[in-house]
Amino acid sequence: MAPIPAWIHHYTPRAASRTRIMTAACFWSAVGIFLISKGGLLLRPQPWPAIAGTAVAGLGLGLAKSRLVFDRTARAVVAHIRRKPEPACLGGLFSIRNWGIIVAMMVLGRVLGASPLPLEVRAGVFLVVGCGLLTSSRIMWRAWRATPATNLGDLRR
Repeated sequence: MAPIPAWIHHYTPRAASRTRIMTAACFWSAVGIFLISKGGLLLRPQPWPAIAGTAVAGLGLGLAKSRLVFDRTARAVVAHIRRKPEPACLGGLFSIRNWGIIVAMMVLGRVLGASPLPLEVRAGVFLVVGCGLLTSSRIMWRAWRATPATNLGDLRR
């Protein structure tokens, strides 16, 4: 891999690990809230029993997905951020692999939103993923609180 040109370092936004962890937590929380809202809006025209059943199933499975999948990923994101030097590029919140997964999930979300699947199924998927992300963001918020604040003057080069 070729070395990164020096001028790029001058123009990349840099931040302390505490800020990068907070940014990752905000990202996961915001996407989780967005997906839960999207799932809820899809369910709005449905009869009350369909709404209740889909919501309970989606949120329950979302909690399971959080514990079984997203918690491990959230810990890996925090570890990735902490391994970086101080200060590091703000865009380096996630690994290249994670950025690829994020893009793939965005594309799959668009495909799912336009698919002919029943509304309950589409809403359920959005609720599962949204609830999982929002619940697992707690790991990043805890890591953010546990990371000591850094004096910005100490980070200047």
